[in-house]
Amino acid sequence: MNQDTPSSSRDDEHEPPAPQISTAWVIAILGCVALFLLATASTQHAEGNAQMLAYLAVGLLAVILFFGVRYLLDFESKQREAAQALRATRSLLRTIVDESPDIIMVKNWDGRFVLGNQRLADFYGTTTAALPGKTDADFNPNTAQVEAYTKNIREIMRRGETQIVAESSTEVDSGEERHFLSIKKPLTGPNGERHILVVARDITDRHLAEKRERELDSIISKAGEGFWDWNITTNELRHNDQWHEILAYDPSHLKGTLEDFESCLLDEEKQRIHAAIEACLNQNQPYRIEHRMRRRDGQIIWVLDRGHIIERDENGRPTRMAGVLSDISERKAAEMSLRTAKEAAEGAVRTKSLFVANMSHEIRTPLNGVLGMIQLLEDSPMDEEQREFLAIAHRSANALLATVNDILDFSRVDAGEMRLESAPFSLFDVAEDVIEVALMSASGKGLELAWEAAPNVPEFVLGDVLRFRQVLTNLVGNAIKFTDEGCVSMRFEVQHQGSGDTAHLRVYITDTGIGIAPHVQQQLFQPFMQADSSVNRRFGGTGLGLSICKRLIELMGGAIGVNSVQGVGSTFWVRIPVQPVPAAATVTPQEPATILVAEPFQTARGQITGPLRRWGFKVVECEDWNGLIEAAPSAKAAFVLESLPGLPPDADNCIRQLSIPTERLVCVAPARAGHALPCQLKLTKPARRSHLLRCLTRMGLVAPPPADERPASPPAPGGGAKVLVVDDLPVNQRVAGEHLARLGHTAMMAASGLAAIETLRTHPDIALVLMDTQLPELDGLSTTEQIRAGAAGTDIRNVPIVAFTGDIHSDRVAACEQAGMNGVLEKPLQQEALAAILNRWIHALDDQKPAARAKTRSAISRKAEQLPAIDLDQMRDRLLNDEELIAQVVTDVRREAAQHFNQLSDALARDNADAAALAAHSLKSTVQLISAHATAHVAQEIETACRGGMLDIAKDEQPILEQMLITLLDTMNAHFPVR
Repeated sequence: MNQDTPSSSRDDEHEPPAPQISTAWVIAILGCVALFLLATASTQHAEGNAQMLAYLAVGLLAVILFFGVRYLLDFESKQREAAQALRATRSLLRTIVDESPDIIMVKNWDGRFVLGNQRLADFYGTTTAALPGKTDADFNPNTAQVEAYTKNIREIMRRGETQIVAESSTEVDSGEERHFLSIKKPLTGPNGERHILVVARDITDRHLAEKRERELDSIISKAGEGFWDWNITTNELRHNDQWHEILAYDPSHLKGTLEDFESCLLDEEKQRIHAAIEACLNQNQPYRIEHRMRRRDGQIIWVLDRGHIIERDENGRPTRMAGVLSDISERKAAEMSLRTAKEAAEGAVRTKSLFVANMSHEIRTPLNGVLGMIQLLEDSPMDEEQREFLAIAHRSANALLATVNDILDFSRVDAGEMRLESAPFSLFDVAEDVIEVALMSASGKGLELAWEAAPNVPEFVLGDVLRFRQVLTNLVGNAIKFTDEGCVSMRFEVQHQGSGDTAHLRVYITDTGIGIAPHVQQQLFQPFMQADSSVNRRFGGTGLGLSICKRLIELMGGAIGVNSVQGVGSTFWVRIPVQPVPAAATVTPQEPATILVAEPFQTARGQITGPLRRWGFKVVECEDWNGLIEAAPSAKAAFVLESLPGLPPDADNCIRQLSIPTERLVCVAPARAGHALPCQLKLTKPARRSHLLRCLTRMGLVAPPPADERPASPPAPGGGAKVLVVDDLPVNQRVAGEHLARLGHTAMMAASGLAAIETLRTHPDIALVLMDTQLPELDGLSTTEQIRAGAAGTDIRNVPIVAFTGDIHSDRVAACEQAGMNGVLEKPLQQEALAAILNRWIHALDDQKPAARAKTRSAISRKAEQLPAIDLDQMRDRLLNDEELIAQVVTDVRREAAQHFNQLSDALARDNADAAALAAHSLKSTVQLISAHATAHVAQEIETACRGGMLDIAKDEQPILEQMLITLLDTMNAHFPVR
């Protein structure tokens, strides 16, 4: 579009007219000439008086001519001023018309432009000077539009009435169709000619907005949504047809204000809805709420109402709000049905869980008597036949217990009741425990059994050690069960997947057994499935073990699988994500040394070489006697398998061929095997690291551990304490009493909760209570709560109470802790577990053993130092990697941790065990929010000590906690500076 042409045309139209000769001056000149001629003629022919009269007449004519010319000059001047004023007015009017944002034009009957402003000229791509005499057809290529214009203006001229017309026109330059709202007024000229004045406003944007709104209304209506539009300033409320249909209202029934909405609300819903609206208006929150409304026919329906502010005034105050309303009655009915079904299902799960708990208790209780008595009998004198019969009974009872455990575990996992713990534990300790437990079964078949770990495998990780051990025990036990000859090995590896830092632990359990057919492998991890129908008869078992392993591994976020070839063997693999926990070095070589390991079985060899390399020794491996002889000159010590291939039969000759001193020669052999070499040091396969370390210590290659780090010896008989056993079954009392007696303690019995309270009241010197949870009259949990409340006396309130139960379901354990119990001892009773409980709760009470207390402090300090101050990765995962949330939580922990520590210090100073335990628990829970494992560990130890009434121990551990808190705050400040 040319912008220059219209401007130049306007300048041409408003140029001043060219100068013209004044009529007055022409008359003056002609008059002067006439007077001169008249005076000349008169003076030539007149004499005397006549001549005088002639002069007078000429003078008079001159005066008349002067005033006449002057009058004409004044008249012409006024006429020029009027013309200039008219031109200025016309120019101003033209400017106003041209500057108008609306199109202004005057047309005659034929539709030809008489006048058009600049907006019209721009629209048609021409000049205002070129418009007169032209029609729309000269500019607009749309003939249909032009014909409509002509027809419309003639109709208006005939009627002689002003009309407002909505019409469209095509813009010349862009070809875009624009929409106008035109005011058309007919005019009649002085000669009767007919014209029409048209003022057209461009409403294209509004037209498009209205079109979109209509389309939106149509979509909303088809989607079953009721649209509402609230003018907050005027309180006007507009709805679409669907809104009326949802609430069964006709528009004639409504006032068109907010009262229409209010009249449909239930009284009990109004306050909540008004609060949601106010939050939207004042706090700029989205308006979204589900509530009930009353239809015009009285029916109550559920609706989802949501909206937003769409207009504000210049001060930012809301002036208009719009939204949609949906009928969700059917969804609410479905949710109600689903909720009812869910509650019924949860009730069934609770019933099932209760049944499982009762089953656990009822089955484990007689098993406790069976296994307990068997354990006691094994220590009694008997002949070989009796001992054989007893061993069969023991194996049968253990098999029954394993079956019960499988069924109960499967029920818990199936019901979603299995909860995993997260605490640091040693992978290598677990591996040694699993191998040691399985050793008897493997040795009975003559199987080689060993484990090894790749060099990059961390020793300590976070996880649930009990469930992880359960998985490995099951897999190793299965491997031994289905392997008649050869070996079973376990290997740990660590892999990092992708570009992240997440470590995945892989465990491989490999056997040389019967193998598994390919068509069976896919079903192997399903409940009650085994390789074939004959396997169950031959090997026994429920077929639940692998299914439970799969569920547990999946709960850990991992996977489990198998690779197998029939007749060759199987490899079960486990992959789980792990979080390594840094650990301080525990072994330092006294001198650089090369150690030779001679063992043909690679995994068994790795079980020795792995720890040696981790402890800093150089290791040389060999598989036979010749390799041993070749490598011996460079080694300072050697671990040699007694049955090494190629080993000469003459033991003395063997020693002479080796250049290694006998005091640094360790003979390695399976349990119960004879020793062929005259070695001073012996190591039993599979080797535990503690035994390996003991050999190195005796060889002088590592320093012996400090006295306070050596394992505590078991309690000696004769110096024991009183232990109250609360159980309603005499067989359980008998078993517990015998075990306590053999551990050097005195047992007292109570058959009910009330009897236990009375016994504690009369025997305040009782050091520990073993409390069955299911008791007549008053159950174990209620009994514990009453004891903690002082029912047995204020001095005995903090006596350690350990649950003695066959139900170790996570909910039951949590209930025991909530009631105030200090731990759980599982039925059937195992002497090792009982001894651990006694060591923890009785010997810690002995204030006469400061060395033991110092050892406890040292152990707690070392364990805390092995844990991270903050596990940043775990913390970020726990807090959803939300930086804002992390910053807020860190701020809260920084403040609350100090508060809880001050509360703990104050409670310990006042010897208030309950308040100290609560403060320690609060501190532990607070720092666990940011995965501060070191501080949480010490706080847990203090809480345990306080709940057991051991305030002196808690006070001893308080400085350790303070130091952990200082380290924690320094770490927090380093990673999350205070702003």
